Amino acid sequence: MATSLCLVSGCSTGSGLLIADVYRTEGAYVVTMEGFGITMRTVAEDAGLTLGYDRRSYVYPQRIEDPPEEGRHYFFVPLPKRAPLAVSTRAVGMDLRTSSVEFGLTLGYRDTSLIALIPATESLYMRLRFLPDDVSATRLTYCSEEEPCWPIEIPADVSAPR
Repeated sequence: MATSLCLVSGCSTGSGLLIADVYRTEGAYVVTMEGFGITMRTVAEDAGLTLGYDRRSYVYPQRIEDPPEEGRHYFFVPLPKRAPLAVSTRAVGMDLRTSSVEFGLTLGYRDTSLIALIPATESLYMRLRFLPDDVSATRLTYCSEEEPCWPIEIPADVSAPR
């Protein structure tokens, strides 16, 4: 019932036989969901259905209008309306993807990460440290080009084009 109402209203959710944890880290909210059996996703950038096991992590900047509620959620977790900055997915079984970013079907094992899902209309600076298996280590610097957080210091041990 909650999923049907959310689909009609257009909100983003994860629902089904899932356990979701929402963490607030340095500069970010990280939502990690583990689903068993059947899980459904209505996040526009990661929409779909999984039969089997899946683990998904979404990274959102802290400065959003509708932050997720911190803590543990069972069966259903409402997510922010805006797109996540990063998505990490791991699925075993059947994973159907029907998102605006990716369309396809996987039977078996799949492990992917999408980083920097930023609309072309935005001009911003972002530095993200994201380890899907250690979400507490997530660090995010995220600001528009008018804000004073630039330039971002890039550590010497990071390989990045300059």
